[in-house]
Formats: sequence, C-alpha cells, structure tokens
Amino acid sequence: MLKFIRPKLLFTIFISLLIFLYIPNLKRQKVSAQFISSPEVNALDDSLNNVSISYFVQSVFNYSQQLYGEPRIAVKKVNLRLHTSPLASLDNANQGEFTIYLSRKPSEYAFHGPLSHEIFHLLHSQLLDCYVEGLATVFAEKVLTRKDL
Repeated sequence: MLKFIRPKLLFTIFISLLIFLYIPNLKRQKVSAQFISSPEVNALDDSLNNVSISYFVQSVFNYSQQLYGEPRIAVKKVNLRLHTSPLASLDNANQGEFTIYLSRKPSEYAFHGPLSHEIFHLLHSQLLDCYVEGLATVFAEKVLTRKDL
C-alpha cells in the first residue's frame, strides 16, 4: 500500500505546484463590447417591403456574426427579391452589396427558414459547397428555435 501512496502523493504535489506557479501569472483581461454594424436592407418587391422583415434580416445577420465572426466581404447593403428558388448572390464586392432571392412571400409558410439560411451565406458568399450548405441549414434551425418560429 505504501508503494501506491507514494506515486499518488508525488503526483498530487506536482499538480499542486503547477497550479501554484500558474495562477499568479493570470491577469484580468479587459472586456469591451463589440459594435456590430447592421447592413442596409432594401426590398425590391412590395411584399417584402416591411419594417419587421428588415429588422429580422439585421438581427439575424448580427446573430450570425456573434456566432461565427465577421464576414469575409463587408456587408453594407442587402437587397431582398422574390424568385423561383432561394439563393444569395454577391452583386458588388467593393460596395458590399448582396441580393437575397426568396421563393416564399412573408405571408407563406416557411419564409423565415430560407431567409435565415441565405443570411448565413452572406458571411462566406464565395464558398459554394455542401459543407457550407449544411452550416447554413444548422444556423437557420438555430434562428428558428431562438425566435420561436
């Protein structure tokens, strides 16, 4: 039994020494609030011209930045337009202008899910693979759960 206690005691002393030497070197870090700028939202169809939709786009975009960081290309303006299939396109990289095409009107079922999915694509607008599609779908599910939609 003495053989077992000795290595255990040495291990405990070693860990205690490491903690004793490491803790005094810890310093308090300054924490500052980060300002996240919201993009301008422009509805190109009358059915999408609604303050609540613009607010939804801005809040979901800000949430995506909180989770995944800043976009590769600064997003300054987001146009919303109805189309046959949903997608996000980069119109002008220098001006940070994007267009989100939606297949559903706000009054229809499943409007917020595809919109959230396409908002995620604003972060990495030049990546087009199945991995990013999966991440965008998971993000849309998080948004829908968070907003009880």
